[in-house]
Amino acid sequence: MQQGTGSFSDILNAYIERSAYRPGQLARLTSVPQMTIVNWLEGRVKRPRAWQDVVRLAGALRLNLRETDTLLKAASYPPLTHLQRGSQDEREQALFTLWTAEQSLADKPAPFQMIPDLATFIGRDTLLGRLQELLLAEYHVEPYLLSGTVGIGKTALAVRLAYQLRPHFRDGVLWARLDTMPVMSILQLWAEAYGRDVSAYTDLDSRSTAIRELLATKQALIVLDNVHSNAQLQLLLPPSGTCAVLITSRRRDLTALPDGRRFDVESFTEAEAMALLARVLGEERVKREQAALEEIATLLGHHPLALDLVACRLAYEGGLQTAVLLEQLHDEKQRLALLTYGGQELYIALETAYSLLPLAVQHFFVSLGCDIHGLDFCVTEAAAVTGETLETAATYLRDLFCLSLLQRGHGDRYQLIPVLQDFARGKIGITPLG
Repeated sequence: MQQGTGSFSDILNAYIERSAYRPGQLARLTSVPQMTIVNWLEGRVKRPRAWQDVVRLAGALRLNLRETDTLLKAASYPPLTHLQRGSQDEREQALFTLWTAEQSLADKPAPFQMIPDLATFIGRDTLLGRLQELLLAEYHVEPYLLSGTVGIGKTALAVRLAYQLRPHFRDGVLWARLDTMPVMSILQLWAEAYGRDVSAYTDLDSRSTAIRELLATKQALIVLDNVHSNAQLQLLLPPSGTCAVLITSRRRDLTALPDGRRFDVESFTEAEAMALLARVLGEERVKREQAALEEIATLLGHHPLALDLVACRLAYEGGLQTAVLLEQLHDEKQRLALLTYGGQELYIALETAYSLLPLAVQHFFVSLGCDIHGLDFCVTEAAAVTGETLETAATYLRDLFCLSLLQRGHGDRYQLIPVLQDFARGKIGITPLG
């Protein structure tokens, strides 16, 4: 039965069945005669004589504000807030105490915890459309995963979706960045967003359980950014239902969502790359220097963060000429060092991902970047240039793919995008290959 449909008897039976109370127990808790409750349950009374008895029963059943209004409506009474405003009796006012905090919270805007939207966001139209369709469904059995390598635009895409879909989630948008925020703190912030104090729950499991109970009745969008372990995810996923969950991660192998909808976020198309440059540099400059800028975009493999950093340098570093930067970028030994602006550095982000690899896989990755010819290769070619067996090479390629340090090519082939190949080559002499 959907909430808000059915007779008073039907709705009351559903709520009492959920509570596991018997009519006699409810009579003792509410002072409403047991026979009265039985008559309501059996449908012999269509409209209870006193709304106060319905409110007492709702309180004993711990119904929330929305559920209480549903019960009152089925009993042909106005919503709880109307009854409260119309009551002058102090004893009647005491009946509303249970819902006072919830009523106060209902007057506040729904929480919106997102970071700022990216002013230079470009493209992704097909992926945005598909994700909007999924996230706006009435019921969600599984979360949705955006995976891809460092700087590819997973977070920017999730943020753009949150801003676009904000009006459709009545209980707001919750956000957490899991590589910088402890899970306990995330759960606390979510609870506070809905006026709930969970500080008494001092261990992860009990606090997680309390938050799942809280979210079970919400219609919210939850964005979990940069998830790096299954353990984190299991503690933060709400029950299946009206909450939609959007995850970003470099990991493609999160087993906490075996049936989750997975979407690979890849490098820009050439058109998207040029549109980003035009957004930062202006249409006129891009037309004037189109050939050089197209060559820069190609050298960077149309990688979104790399392009954004280059565009910002060209736009805001006085005197830096496109032709000079292009010449510098042709030197693969210094290319990554040039991809930095305003405290953001692509090399540091890649180093973080690389450090998660076991030493043997690091060696394999560096060998690939240095010795593979062309960006598209198969397991046999990878084994040949790294000196590994076919079985070991296949295992290491899967590991790198699961961490988004490789992409799938055509058929059973893999791809190493240019910025990752540059990074691997820069590791020669730093990561011992012997």
